[in-house]
Amino acid sequence: MLRFVARRVIVVLVSLGAALGVTLIAAGPAWSDELVCVPPAERAYDENGGYVCIIPGGGGPGRPGDPGDGGGQPAPPPCLITDSHTVGYGWGDKNPSAVYCMGQRVCFDVDHYAPLKLPEGEPPNEDSKARVRMCWPIESPLAGPEFDSVFWSGEEEIPSTYEQAMQAIGRIVLPTPDIHISPANRSIVNLDTWFWAEGLPPTESGSSAFGLVAYADFDRLVVDPGDGTGTLSCTATTSAAAQADCHHEYVRSSVRGSARVEGRPAFAVSAEAVYALRFEVGGNEVAVPGAPTTLTSPTATAALRVDEVQSVVTPRG
Repeated sequence: MLRFVARRVIVVLVSLGAALGVTLIAAGPAWSDELVCVPPAERAYDENGGYVCIIPGGGGPGRPGDPGDGGGQPAPPPCLITDSHTVGYGWGDKNPSAVYCMGQRVCFDVDHYAPLKLPEGEPPNEDSKARVRMCWPIESPLAGPEFDSVFWSGEEEIPSTYEQAMQAIGRIVLPTPDIHISPANRSIVNLDTWFWAEGLPPTESGSSAFGLVAYADFDRLVVDPGDGTGTLSCTATTSAAAQADCHHEYVRSSVRGSARVEGRPAFAVSAEAVYALRFEVGGNEVAVPGAPTTLTSPTATAALRVDEVQSVVTPRG
């Protein structure tokens, strides 16, 4: 709480100084050590607690006027988005965007809020809104996001994490299960009948335009045997060898069934593959509040005739 109050005080001071034409230098890592590097050198955090200029991919400790001396300094660490960046930052009422990388920093943006000044200049179009960019500082990623800048939204505004998730889910195409039944086409009352599906991929994926990836992992096959007894939820049913838990015992014949096999009444069997959904950004799994947790394939159908067989005992003689 003290850290949050301190940041707000700093933001107020900076905004007040800008309004008065006075440059205020605030303490703290977000505004300290403003080293300027000459391209292609870039500013990077040093393990000793300061900043140095280095050339991405290898290059010396460049200083102002020195783009690097080829001294083999390590490349700056990549921007890495983790769960700590994507959940719990408490800006839900201000329409937070999905997180994204700006250089090595992880950032997101929210609706403009007081006491920050509006962006300079006119909005680029009538639909533009003032947005505030918040970023985790490289030197203290566990401290939480800090104010970075304000800007006018535009056509390239990054959608929310939820919107990205829904876009990614919409790009997943699940195949229709190829349903198999044993005995095929005709079963017997009180005899176990087995179900499985083939050709189902273990995982399918789709991605949003901004890098969030949705993965659909096969979870179970849901089978309706067609006799009104309810559905079966079968876990490992993508091959004949893996259908041990997916069977049903019919207790009546299909004489009143709605389907047909060779012109005779049959039960209309249906099956759907259910996939569990998960999401990743930058290779790291993230939580997306409100997003669906499962995705269901198109429905496969089949007709199964079930006969009732009675034994007739006749005396010898």
